[in-house]
Amino acid sequence: MKIKTLAAGLAAACLCAAQAQTVVKIGYATTATSHYGVGTNTFCEEIDKGTQGRYKCQQFPSGSLGGEREMVEAVQLGTLDLVNTSTGPVGNFVPEVKIVDIPFLFHATTSMRARCSTARSARTCSPSSRPRGWWPWPGLKTAFAT
Repeated sequence: MKIKTLAAGLAAACLCAAQAQTVVKIGYATTATSHYGVGTNTFCEEIDKGTQGRYKCQQFPSGSLGGEREMVEAVQLGTLDLVNTSTGPVGNFVPEVKIVDIPFLFHATTSMRARCSTARSARTCSPSSRPRGWWPWPGLKTAFAT
């Protein structure tokens, strides 16, 4: 799920709740100063701005809620709202995701975007079912490893 779609969903949910503030719990395995932390901070700032403060993020960095796999499971159980994770543990829950972790699968970002833009590959490149959401182009680090 794209960040804008999630933000729109959260904003729509705000219409149902009176002016109450809702806390969104988000976990990640790396430190708050890592790329995951910076991305999560930006995401949380956008959620706060987009909902006029009705939604706030509570971050759990450095694997404080467990490893990536445990946090994905926590999202499934409903004890964690979001997890910012690599594609590694996701393949255990959505096997189609494993395809984007094959080294050298794509020779450039443009070929990956073209391949993932077809209706036939929509489920593999961006599954809409479990897990609930992720960054738009997973597996780039592995796909372009040298």
